[in-house]
Amino acid sequence: MAVIEKNPEVDVQEFLSKLNPPKKSYKEQLMTKMHWEVLWGTICMIGGTVMIVTIVIVSILKGFDASVIPFGAVFGIVPLAVGCGLLAAYNSAKKTLENLKDND
Repeated sequence: MAVIEKNPEVDVQEFLSKLNPPKKSYKEQLMTKMHWEVLWGTICMIGGTVMIVTIVIVSILKGFDASVIPFGAVFGIVPLAVGCGLLAAYNSAKKTLENLKDND
């Protein structure tokens, strides 16, 4: 209120819209989440796959070493599983978005 009192030429509507920006619609929020899910799902899938392949190749070259298995599980299988989960969530969100478009 002090800003409005000190500067009478300030547009009140513009000032209030900057204070409380309009919220995104449900579709826009869903689209944003879908983009992030695809991005991080793909990154995790590629990272997990590369780690598993690297561990398998190193294990073959050095001879089988059982101490590599926990390392592979943490840095290979976990990102791969997270990536699969994110891409599954993307597919679910895509179906939901198609249903929303049909209803509008």
